Amino acid sequence: MQAFAASVLAQTGRVDLLLNNAAYMEFAGLAELTPKLWREIQTVNVEAPMLLAQAFAPDMAKRGWGRIVNLASSTVWGPPPRMVGYVASKMAVIGLTRALAAELGPQGITVNAISPGLTKHAGSAASLPEPAFEAVRARQFIPRTEVPGDLVGILAFLAGEESGFMTGQVFNVDGGGFGF
Repeated sequence: MQAFAASVLAQTGRVDLLLNNAAYMEFAGLAELTPKLWREIQTVNVEAPMLLAQAFAPDMAKRGWGRIVNLASSTVWGPPPRMVGYVASKMAVIGLTRALAAELGPQGITVNAISPGLTKHAGSAASLPEPAFEAVRARQFIPRTEVPGDLVGILAFLAGEESGFMTGQVFNVDGGGFGF
């Protein structure tokens, strides 16, 4: 990650926004969840954002300004069965967000999280059947399927000056569904 950050900074001169949007979701209940699968999920969903923040925060701190936005998941508020590793990892992302906000705030860096619901994109559409999207849609206050564009407004806000006094927060953008 350090080499990656150095390469990016050499090419761009600076990074103002780090968006940690990786997610690895595997359906596995407690009895099915192996230590190997647990570590894989945690590595992608929690360790990678921490390492990227560690790599890019020093440059942001040097300039006294930066934004880190982590992607959590509204599944943490209403966990469905067979998602133990994923839900635990996304709750850990919320804890990571709060801890980084406390540590990096004095250096002019805000750290917040966006918590989307089930979002339909090429990957989720290929791996989940349409009834999964229908079931989520039926439980939302806004009865339509979430798409990546639904996250643009909150991301633009969190990346800008207007959110400069907000840090350590989790913004649910899930149509009012609070859960998978």
